[in-house]
Amino acid sequence: MQEQLGTYKEAINDALQQYFTDLPRQLDMDLSEHGQDALKKIEEYSLRPGKRIRGALACFAYDYVSNQTNGKSGVQAAVALELVQNYLLIVDDVMDHSVMRRGKPTIHELYLKEQNHEPKDIHLAHMLAINVGLITQHLVNIVLAQVDEDPSRVQQAILLLHKNIMATGFGQIEDTCQHKGVKVSEQDIFRKYTLKSGYYTFVCPLQLGVVLAGKDNPEILQEITDFGLAAGIAFQLKDDLLGIFASIKTTGKPNTDDLEEGKYTLLMQYALQHASEEKGQMLANLLGKQHISEVEVQQAQSILEESGAKAYVETKIEEYAAQAKKMIQASTFWSKAAKDTLAGIVTYSIERQR
Repeated sequence: MQEQLGTYKEAINDALQQYFTDLPRQLDMDLSEHGQDALKKIEEYSLRPGKRIRGALACFAYDYVSNQTNGKSGVQAAVALELVQNYLLIVDDVMDHSVMRRGKPTIHELYLKEQNHEPKDIHLAHMLAINVGLITQHLVNIVLAQVDEDPSRVQQAILLLHKNIMATGFGQIEDTCQHKGVKVSEQDIFRKYTLKSGYYTFVCPLQLGVVLAGKDNPEILQEITDFGLAAGIAFQLKDDLLGIFASIKTTGKPNTDDLEEGKYTLLMQYALQHASEEKGQMLANLLGKQHISEVEVQQAQSILEESGAKAYVETKIEEYAAQAKKMIQASTFWSKAAKDTLAGIVTYSIERQR
């Protein structure tokens, strides 16, 4: 599985590099130094080392239906999806006040560092980053619109992309509104995970791949949705664990971020409900606190383990991963080899350490 993902990753990285090489000529615009700098930032951010799981899924689905290897349209879809990922991350970084992404400064942090006056204008840096994100979003549509397939396939792919990414936006709203002090049920949290992660992590890439290759059967698309949402929830739950228990060396971002951002995850909710009153209050005080120390991170980790929250989330990860694998094994669309590949990607996504 790692070898197959690595093959797609290499093709996607090459295609991304070529895309940015050709981009200035394709845009054919008289850009100021600010505009040129924005494009350079998008390129640098996009080419940072990443898993490329979403792009690989699109390539895999396209190749499966078209019986190709690294088919051009599948790779173009992968480029579009990687740009989607970057657009969402750039905006998410601003929303969460994150300073690191993939081991380097976030876009708004880059703009902040480049200011040569004091005090620093944080609002300006944030607005510039948001606009960089918006430009990246439009580049996505340009990439897909240029895919050399039947126009009806391209149109369907673009419609699916926007529907799926719109779901991510609704998930972001839920994420913003779910915080300490607000009554949130476990059902609310899983709805957030479904919207925020499921659609754009698994559903969107697979649907784009099969549709561009000529398969738009509603039953197939629904099958992909059912599988992808379960796999996406497992993926997001794993992200929650990594956000607290992994180190910056493995994830490329500090393990203080989720605490400082006050992220209200299933992990946090379970701990706050099941920890002792003293430990629960200690964790609540850390949630949303700025400039958390390593000692405080260790305190939070201890509470999450002692309360059973970490074990509970690990159980849920296994449950949703098993549900996704069961769904894919019951499929009549995918071959046995394809089923094994998709099941392997689910396994990889919940066993990863970054």
